[in-house]
Amino acid sequence: MSDVPLVPSGNRDMYEELAAAAPPANNGEPCRNCGTSIARTAHPVHRKRHVCSPRCNDLLKRRHKYAVNKARAAEPEPEIPGEDLLRVEPLLNARQREPRVFRTNPSAELRYEFTAGAPIEGDVVERDGAVTRYLLNDGIYVAYSDNTGSFLVLGSLLSANVNTADYWANLHHRAFLADGRKVSLLQEFEHDGISWVWSTEIIRDVTEDGRDITWRAVVCANQERSTLWAPAYVARSQRYDRTSKASASAAARARELGFDIVIDRVDPWDVHERDGWICQLCGAPVDRDLPWPHPRSVTLDHVQPISRGGSHIAVNLQTAHWECNMIKGATEPGSTR
Repeated sequence: MSDVPLVPSGNRDMYEELAAAAPPANNGEPCRNCGTSIARTAHPVHRKRHVCSPRCNDLLKRRHKYAVNKARAAEPEPEIPGEDLLRVEPLLNARQREPRVFRTNPSAELRYEFTAGAPIEGDVVERDGAVTRYLLNDGIYVAYSDNTGSFLVLGSLLSANVNTADYWANLHHRAFLADGRKVSLLQEFEHDGISWVWSTEIIRDVTEDGRDITWRAVVCANQERSTLWAPAYVARSQRYDRTSKASASAAARARELGFDIVIDRVDPWDVHERDGWICQLCGAPVDRDLPWPHPRSVTLDHVQPISRGGSHIAVNLQTAHWECNMIKGATEPGSTR
């Protein structure tokens, strides 16, 4: 079995490119699982991971998942007193920050303030005029709506005098209204002629060093809250999609033509920014807003075409209008301009 170490890619999917710390297996290198020589016609992802078959690829993924879970299990637990561990919503960040108010800022790119984790005791979340407070009352952790006078049970302290069966059957994620009625999470109700609903707001973001962070808050508002993506999270997702589509398209084209080429994960926008959004075939600017298949829309051109053995790597990619790319076709590099 090969001792070539794994190099996690840092993408959203933990299995996306379990690449070996070596170039792709293009010269019959041994499979890291069984030692069998890896064929040059093997799937590009398998060659990157130095495995010979789907079976060995699955074994590699299972070993990687086991190693990740083992490392996580070895991480020390947060030092939080036992009485503060809730049955639900454990507030593991309760000792790491002070309570604060999360407001709506209409002028911000993402209009809702948030942080990593979930609301802690003393927090206030305001969403377009709807105010929700987070309180501990006799060992019960609740979210209280200023607008409706209702509260929803989020959890209870282990020290609270609450029967476990009764808690799960009658309290957990139940909202108690001002008029004595009881509703569930996501169940609409009326207050002063206005419709309200308790629901979970989820906001996803990514830090500067690429770590995912998620905010989850149960709030009472006029309409059900949804999952929102912060601008940085949207940008990373779009980059991932662009990169994946470009590399998958190149891989499919190479397999169709019977070529064994190097395929890197290159974001087309990185190439376009490098080229200044100028078509490298005709020299005219490219309008990035024109949708494909507009003749002047932007495309990624392989300097040496895949049909002539050209690889999908940054130095072999350039910006081109779609019609210029079609006119060039499979001609030799530099024969068009």
